[in-house]
Amino acid sequence: MPFISIVVPVYRVEAYLRECLESILDDADADIELIAVNDASPDRCGEIIAEFAERDARVRLVALERNCGLGAARNIGFKHATGEYVWFVDSDDWLAPGALSAITARLRALEPDVLIVDYARAFVDGTTRRNRLAHLLTEAPTTFNISGYSAMLQNFGVAWNKVVCTHFLRELKIPFPDGWYEDIPFTYPLLAKAKTISALDKVCLYYRQRRTGSILSSKTVRHAELFGQYERALARLDDGLVKEHVRQAVIGHGLLVLGSGRVPRADRKTFVRHLRAFAARHGLKPRGAKQTLLYHAGWRAYPLKNFPRGDVKRKLKRLPGLVYHWWHRRKPLQDMAVFSAYWGRGYECSPAAIDTAMQKLTPHVRRVWIVDKRYVSRLPKNTEHAVIGSLKYYRTLARAKWLFYNDNLEGDIVKRPATVHLQTHHGTPLKRMGVHEPDVAVDKLLKRCDRWDYSLSSSRYATQTWARAYPCDFTALEYGSPRNDVLVNATWEPGPVLRVLYAPTFRDGFIPPRALDLPGATVTIKPHYFDALSDERIEELMLRSDVLITDYSSVMFDFALLGRPIVIYAPDYDEYVASRGVYFDLLAAPPGPVASTLDELRDIFTSGEVWEHEDRRKAFRERFCEFESGQAAEKVVRHIVMGEPV
Repeated sequence: MPFISIVVPVYRVEAYLRECLESILDDADADIELIAVNDASPDRCGEIIAEFAERDARVRLVALERNCGLGAARNIGFKHATGEYVWFVDSDDWLAPGALSAITARLRALEPDVLIVDYARAFVDGTTRRNRLAHLLTEAPTTFNISGYSAMLQNFGVAWNKVVCTHFLRELKIPFPDGWYEDIPFTYPLLAKAKTISALDKVCLYYRQRRTGSILSSKTVRHAELFGQYERALARLDDGLVKEHVRQAVIGHGLLVLGSGRVPRADRKTFVRHLRAFAARHGLKPRGAKQTLLYHAGWRAYPLKNFPRGDVKRKLKRLPGLVYHWWHRRKPLQDMAVFSAYWGRGYECSPAAIDTAMQKLTPHVRRVWIVDKRYVSRLPKNTEHAVIGSLKYYRTLARAKWLFYNDNLEGDIVKRPATVHLQTHHGTPLKRMGVHEPDVAVDKLLKRCDRWDYSLSSSRYATQTWARAYPCDFTALEYGSPRNDVLVNATWEPGPVLRVLYAPTFRDGFIPPRALDLPGATVTIKPHYFDALSDERIEELMLRSDVLITDYSSVMFDFALLGRPIVIYAPDYDEYVASRGVYFDLLAAPPGPVASTLDELRDIFTSGEVWEHEDRRKAFRERFCEFESGQAAEKVVRHIVMGEPV
């Protein structure tokens, strides 16, 4: 029998589930069982759980035929628990290193009914902040009951910061109810009935602050279910200290929910009506001037937002264009598609492939390219375009029905609800992207990414990585990358002279060489577009190359489709990882041989090693190119523009 049963309800958390499960199973000696309850999740959560169950006998999968909700999933998982203690952990959170060993030691030493552990909030930019009430755990007696240390009632009233004696919980008979805020009728009766409680002054869990996909990030009148859960909690409590605390907490909690912006403006009146009805039933009144103001009238103006003063000067400069954009947003949408690649640098990448497919499949749709005025000459002849900042630019973005970008719309452009925005990206991510980039302005970035309706993906790895890097409410389209369509099933005839493509990525302090001397080979150097623009598209260069040399560029994932040799030349790998960060260790599973010096690079070619490692290339392609079918552009057009199932 395991010592701790960890129950993890799982629903729509494909991007975060691996981190959660790995953190729980990280300690191979931990005396646990992990009960993962797949609550009919429509994504790949079931596959991920099955993968972990196959490699670790401590994992048990409970698969539900229909979605039951968080409370019911926890209850079902608890029925399967065989451990002496049970811990309900949410599947988008993760455990801190050493948490299980510290928890186990405390439980074995004191044998409490309930152990309260500390946590830290984890934000989308990678920063964390410890529970602001951590002092309650620091100052707690070794063991106590809630009457003897009532200050602990101020701590977060949730299930996941409490490890509970299984026998005690089964005798208590306080299942999680259905609906939102289901922790409330569970937590307070648990604390009220526990004879011995202990607190562990250690961050044991990281509480992910999701922007989308969680209850607390949802804007709906369903937040009014809060009051029904408080009623259930009160019904489970005997008169006394805990019951009075719960009664007095309702107005403050309700106004907190209202002030956080979770309730849509149109539903605030209904929410406040529920709040006032609860207060009337229980003889409650707001406390203090702020609560009184918000309770009676101030809720109409909530939430209040600060005016972004730093943007005033820039916006005033662009005011004519923005007013023009606003005026045209009032007019009907047109059958028009807008394309942009590399921040207006030309006709390239997946947007260009989609444009080509539209010419064939939807010739009636008007197509306009957004371009920087410096790069107009790089567009094909007779390509309609709008120069960034021009009145046509603002008018086009206001009236277009479809937007296909591999970069991002500027922050001042307002996306109309009926407009469809597809983010194609420009490669599979190795280096950290989005909110994971160093020194990124997270709020500004996510304001732009919130406009995405769809995100293209070429693999499960990419789907899950994009979801974490850009935590917004978009749908992943797993069609592959349109720019790679020409690479799928391409033929290959090596010439008499080895043709090598060297395509390094951009990084500060790195200057690409003008030439690269390799024995028996002609080398074409394709700098990153930040370093130098080339009139030749990368797809054309890849097709006529026998070998690719790169460092950390996403071009390696595209070239892998060709099945031809890939050499990693990484002279500054450790520095790059430290400064930019990567999602996985490239050198641990490279697609081919690795060199860190020019001599090593030359030796790979003179020794013939360049032609080896077919197994590496195959494994790399299978992991990162699984959705590439050669029909990505057509699938995009049929799905998004033509509205056909694909």
